[in-house]
Amino acid sequence: TFNQRNDAEAEREDKLTTRITARIVDVKPNGNLVFEAVKQVKHDDQTNTMRLTGGCRGLDVSPDNSVLSTQVADLHIAITTTGSIRNATRAGWIGTIYDWIRPL
Repeated sequence: TFNQRNDAEAEREDKLTTRITARIVDVKPNGNLVFEAVKQVKHDDQTNTMRLTGGCRGLDVSPDNSVLSTQVADLHIAITTTGSIRNATRAGWIGTIYDWIRPL
């Protein structure tokens, strides 16, 4: 018989504070704005790409053309990471196949 026991712990805390410039991709008949923004940050051998989509009322746009995140509806934030650190923390293909064949 084959017995295997694995223990693992992972802890993660993310905090994002940034300003990002978006472009309006649609104006709804009721005046609501739909926007999209992409920001890429490179640090050492690591690249983080943030894609933000959402909408807001035209009234929520301040005189300096900014909108607070608390005023954004249907907010979607996708962050993808590439680089050596990301590659080092990904499971190898053998572990991936084993997990697929024999899930916990």
